[in-house]
Amino acid sequence: MHTEIKTLINAVRADINPAGKAAAVVFNSHITGLAMARSLGRRVVPVIALNHNPYGYAFASKYIAAAALLARFRRDARLTLHDDE
Repeated sequence: MHTEIKTLINAVRADINPAGKAAAVVFNSHITGLAMARSLGRRVVPVIALNHNPYGYAFASKYIAAAALLARFRRDARLTLHDDE
């Protein structure tokens, strides 16, 4: 499980981008996120699981291509991924 955005970006590039696949990002890794990960994973869609709690159920799913812990974010906050840091 990744705790820094840089390592998450590198994992996504290594595991998903070389295959040219589009991926899904699941922000709630509890029951709903687990259901989404299973459904998408069965259709061979790579899933990236993000959550503020390390005990999210989806983190243990075999369908998760990459996972990361995020600090709690406000509903109106924006998440931006920049690789040039």
